[in-house]
Amino acid sequence: MSIEEIDEEESSSHESNENIVVTSLEEENDDWIGFEESTESRFYDEMLANLGQRSFSRFSEFADKLNRLRINHNISSKAVKEINSIYMDLIENPPKESAFIEGVTRFSNSKFLMDKFITRKENYTKSIQYVKGDISFSYVSIKDIIPILINEDILSSIMSEDQNNVSRYVNSLNLQKTIRIILYADDFGMVNPIGFARGRHKIFSVYMDIDCPMKLRQKSRDIPCVVLAERKQGLKSEKLSVVLKPLVDELKFLSEYGIFLEEFNINVPVKLAFIIGDNLAVAELLGFRQTFGKNFICRYCNSTYAQIKDKDQIEGQLNYMLPENVVHEELAKIKGNKNYKSQYGIKFESPFLSVPINIFQISPPDIFHDFVEGPLGDIIKIIIKKTKVGRENLKRKMAIKYVNDKISFGKKEQIMGKAAQKFEFFCRLIEIFPEWLTDPPEIFYFYDLVRRMIGLMFSKPTESGLKELRKLIKSFQKDIKKYDLIKPKTHFISHYPSLMEFYGCLTAFSTMAWERKHRMLKVLMQHSKNFKNVAKTLMILHQAKLSYESISTPNEWPLNKNIVRLINDEKSSTFILAHSFIKIGNKLLVEGEKITTIPTELPYLKKTISIEKSVRYDTNQISHINCFTFLDKKFVNFIQS
Repeated sequence: MSIEEIDEEESSSHESNENIVVTSLEEENDDWIGFEESTESRFYDEMLANLGQRSFSRFSEFADKLNRLRINHNISSKAVKEINSIYMDLIENPPKESAFIEGVTRFSNSKFLMDKFITRKENYTKSIQYVKGDISFSYVSIKDIIPILINEDILSSIMSEDQNNVSRYVNSLNLQKTIRIILYADDFGMVNPIGFARGRHKIFSVYMDIDCPMKLRQKSRDIPCVVLAERKQGLKSEKLSVVLKPLVDELKFLSEYGIFLEEFNINVPVKLAFIIGDNLAVAELLGFRQTFGKNFICRYCNSTYAQIKDKDQIEGQLNYMLPENVVHEELAKIKGNKNYKSQYGIKFESPFLSVPINIFQISPPDIFHDFVEGPLGDIIKIIIKKTKVGRENLKRKMAIKYVNDKISFGKKEQIMGKAAQKFEFFCRLIEIFPEWLTDPPEIFYFYDLVRRMIGLMFSKPTESGLKELRKLIKSFQKDIKKYDLIKPKTHFISHYPSLMEFYGCLTAFSTMAWERKHRMLKVLMQHSKNFKNVAKTLMILHQAKLSYESISTPNEWPLNKNIVRLINDEKSSTFILAHSFIKIGNKLLVEGEKITTIPTELPYLKKTISIEKSVRYDTNQISHINCFTFLDKKFVNFIQS
């Protein structure tokens, strides 16, 4: 997880939302910015003078029709421009064949032909519709998805794996040189969660990706959707096996035979390696108890609420070390005695057990839900309260340039904002309060402690780093008792060093990018009036959109927000502050200031020693993690992720 990820996907979602609701003409039309009323009036005066009254009347009729269409159908000005450019190309370069114009007219007037064209595209993957009793769902074959996801870089990364460059988990299951599938599952609502339609059109979704280096992973917009099903009365936890059967059957087949990649003329093993999501979704997919009561709050260690409050509790053996036979023994006890309560939180048989999987191992922790959506908001609240800065003064200090919208404060200093905003705000507190560097308040110790923890939790684990993280978490556990922050999610963090030793870098399993996929699907549904079979309609729209998404490539990042990015393969800590982007062929170059830094006593702070102007780099040489310069450029706020 990084602030860069947040920005890139957030901005794309805002762009999509432009197609849904036009709140006001001035707000929606950015082209009006900077124009005086007199300038706008001259345009029409000049048109009348150049065209004459008769032609100007025809132009006015055209403008009126276009505006009526734009407003009545909520079409963005950006879409109008793109459609105009298509037709202007035909006007300026008219085809010689009359059949061409006839074809364009017929195509434009037929939704069937437009939809049919999409299904003819090479990268279009058709979904399959299933109806089982009162349960209906849509499924996209993962055997069709995998060849689309695998490119030369990903395949090369997979085939170069050995025991020394993969995690203990991958080694323990002998998954090197294997296409390791990651599944993410979650529910999302298509209507207002607090309105009269609350609970209607709730969608169960499953997405997938391939385990590979983060720079090669799919962006949110490209993540494939595998299953969509409407959560009706019949689709409860134990019935998920019906919806997941086509997926499970394919996973079993691929696990046995692998997949032949025609493009590369090679057969590669395939295994289901990870199932991720929030605690509720993971518990449902793996057959665990979905509610955490006082007698069971942690699926990693079986702790009770009383135990996590015990300051002398020592971490024992974690459940990921349990053998697979424990699961089957527990399930036998559950089937034999309806009143039996498993000490491991197992409640029913997971649909994925036949793949097979080890339910204790297959789901690494989600640092996004456990930490960013969990205690981070409370931590910010404590720090702000202890700084004793007035609200107006704080508001003034917060006026820095954010990648995401800045947070706000509600009643009783409640932190208002999305998890992404809270994460950025916390990391950038050192910029908001630069005086902490020379005159740190008492609460700075707590900020520094958590900031150092973030740097280690969000990074690739090393022996020395894990040793330091254990020490920091021990101090953190003492502080949260003092601030009354003992909760299940703060307890989960105590297991992170051990879990990082086993799974590797936990940011690889953060669900932030996956959750943003929901927003894209909600936007797509706005294009349809069909609410009779929401899952089917949504999957068809999604597959159509996915066929028009380009393969994930290096992206530009926002300018004028004090963002700097680390230049890879440089001997010193050098960053680039982008001023512009230049496309040359298939390459994307960034031009800007090269900032060379040296370390300080704070691992997340770099001191600037030189600035070189007008340098250029290929964006492939640049890290995807956003860091930030202080306003005076004397320091770089280094976001470790």
